Amino acid sequence: MTIIEILEEQPMPTEGSGRAIVDMVVEDLAQRRAKGIETYGEPLRANNGRDALWDAYEEVLDLCCYLKQTLEERKNS
Repeated sequence: MTIIEILEEQPMPTEGSGRAIVDMVVEDLAQRRAKGIETYGEPLRANNGRDALWDAYEEVLDLCCYLKQTLEERKNS
């Protein structure tokens, strides 16, 4: 099954349950900020000497690998 076939199989979302996802993401961001301050002494800021685009690209590559791993594990279970 291709990724296009998988995406085309997705039904329209229903009402759902539980907390709003965006609220949970906001909490996760606050925790990431605190961890950044703990690790680096300050929150992430612009003009910090790093190439943010390159950092983001590497993070997306990692994300692609984690997503593919999850898809493969679901396929084989």
